[in-house]
Amino acid sequence: MQMARRLTSFINLRSVPGDHRCNPCAYIVADETAIAYRPHASRWVGFVEVSEQGINRRHVEHFESVWSGSLVQPELQPTGIDW
Repeated sequence: MQMARRLTSFINLRSVPGDHRCNPCAYIVADETAIAYRPHASRWVGFVEVSEQGINRRHVEHFESVWSGSLVQPELQPTGIDW
């Protein structure tokens, strides 16, 4: 939520379904061309790949699968008051 408040662009926050909450990784995909990936979200060790379509596509597909099953929760959306 803090990041959503600080970013100048639009960001959506959703509640992840329970069956995906046990996934230990964390990643950010940028425009389907770059990824910052941490195999264990509890650690800062990870890697960045730029223009590695095979790796990025796999993570984008996983993200889209989880995103489509996630629930929109209005209380997670920043409002004008939050800025």
